[in-house]
Amino acid sequence: MQKEFHARKEKNFGRADEIRKELDQMGITIKDSGDKTIWTTQVDHVWFKSYDKGIPHEIDLKEYSSIADLLEAIVREV
Repeated sequence: MQKEFHARKEKNFGRADEIRKELDQMGITIKDSGDKTIWTTQVDHVWFKSYDKGIPHEIDLKEYSSIADLLEAIVREV
C-alpha cells in the first residue's frame, strides 16, 4: 500500500493503478475520499462488533508514515 501511495505522490498514476489492481486481487481495496486514503478488505471482520463506539475500523494511510507512528499516536492518546 505504501508503494501505491508513493507512486501516486510522484504522479506515477499508471503504476499506482497497477498496484491497486494487484491489491484488489488480494482482497484489499484502496479508496480515496477527499484528503484521506482508506483501505478495506473483502473479509468480514467479526471483531469490529466488539469495538467501542468511536473506534475507527479504517486507518487513514496519509496520517501515519509508519506503524511506529500509528502506535506512538495511540500511546499519546492514552
